Amino acid sequence: LRDSYELLCRNGRLIVYGFHSNLPKCDGGLGMLSPLNWLRMSLDLAWTPHFDPMFLTLDSKAVLGFNLSFFAEETDLCAKYLEQLNSWLSASKIEAPPVRSFPLAKLR
Repeated sequence: LRDSYELLCRNGRLIVYGFHSNLPKCDGGLGMLSPLNWLRMSLDLAWTPHFDPMFLTLDSKAVLGFNLSFFAEETDLCAKYLEQLNSWLSASKIEAPPVRSFPLAKLR
């Protein structure tokens, strides 16, 4: 996140729509966190960048975030969003980024 923020120009927007890697992981399917997992979560939190509102204002930048899981029940709203995106794509107002494929063997 920090590197992405640094790449923003004035009036740039950084949008965070998932942060699953920082969620707690339960051990053994028992629904309990080990002391090691608590330590990992604390370290992850300490390394998570913080954005000072004063600098956001001075730099005219924005950091926006939303939780995708809250949209699970919002099928009508999501359909409207997708309809709008499709109309922009059809009118060439936006362009889909190129898709790149990688072999599964390169997945870590």
